[in-house]
Amino acid sequence: PGAAKALSELRSCVHGLRLVTNQSQEGAGATLARLLAHGFEVGARDIFGTLAAVRRLVDQKQLRPLFLLTDAALLEFEGVPTNEPNAVVVGTAPEHFHYERLSEAARALLRDERSELIACNKGRYFGRNDGLSLMAGPFVAAL
Repeated sequence: PGAAKALSELRSCVHGLRLVTNQSQEGAGATLARLLAHGFEVGARDIFGTLAAVRRLVDQKQLRPLFLLTDAALLEFEGVPTNEPNAVVVGTAPEHFHYERLSEAARALLRDERSELIACNKGRYFGRNDGLSLMAGPFVAAL
């Protein structure tokens, strides 16, 4: 309670304030919508997230990643080529953390010594309604 008001007061004292997130399950648009719904006065330019940073890196290096990301996160990578992957991008995407998909990622990395492993985050676990669940970190370590 009071977080939106606190941010507003902080903005009056600090110029150029931005919100940074390591959220890898959804894009900045979804994060922005959630903040607006909670009464925060923020715009798209105020948020910088891990997916935006990874997208910049992928574009800069002209990578063709195999993505281990949720469908919501994949929206941030629209138009990125994925044929003959030379990189693997890992975020918190429980539906992709199974033997076949992880083996596919390992093959992409082992195919060429220049292949890159990009971790959106390396968190170990997070809480869900049904208990703790693994985040991307253990899977990044395995790859």
